[in-house]
Amino acid sequence: MARPAGLVRISDLAGAEIRYARTRRHRYGTPGKAHPNSVMPEMAEQLQKCFAELWRVCPYGPAEGVVSAGGWVDKPGMHGRGLALDVDAIWWKLDDFDRPQPMITNNAPHDAGRYLAVSAVLRMFFGTVIGYWCNRAHRDHFHVALRPVGFSPASKSEVAFVQAACLHVHGSNPGPVDRLWGPRTRAAVAQVVDIAGGDLRDRQGWDAFLRETFLAGWKCAENPWAE
Repeated sequence: MARPAGLVRISDLAGAEIRYARTRRHRYGTPGKAHPNSVMPEMAEQLQKCFAELWRVCPYGPAEGVVSAGGWVDKPGMHGRGLALDVDAIWWKLDDFDRPQPMITNNAPHDAGRYLAVSAVLRMFFGTVIGYWCNRAHRDHFHVALRPVGFSPASKSEVAFVQAACLHVHGSNPGPVDRLWGPRTRAAVAQVVDIAGGDLRDRQGWDAFLRETFLAGWKCAENPWAE
């Protein structure tokens, strides 16, 4: 499909360098090399807001680099419209006192708390976030696309996230992570946030669930959203 008019190149996400790590020299799971991405201006603006918020609330603070598999790609769908970005990993700054481990997406089963916490912040700004528990194709990256934010029980990616968060972060059993919205999953949600019937279609309820997932996933000592 034709290259969209108006694409802009971005080299960082709220100060964290955008990198690429899918070559023979810079393999997946390494910090990669600097590699700007092209997206539409509205996507760029939302990305900057999202990652600024992630760095603000993250106990590690600002990251040094975000490894991305790409933004605009000449193919159908949101990538072809310049309204999507794939995120492989996040690498934080190293100092003399602490060396935070990177969050690499295909490590999700072994790093579920941080993985789901990052996913929660992404979902505060983007209506489409597809990840590890949604399908095999997205086990090694987040697919983030610019759509209206909110929860839909018909969205397999959102239900998979909710079920994984309940099971791996909150300790409330939704049953199998089968991407199906049912009474057991709703009951598990109701144990996490005070919502009648566990219905996340209310935006305040969805925001509350995302924040609780971040706080529990990162084991935050303080609530950065507290007034």
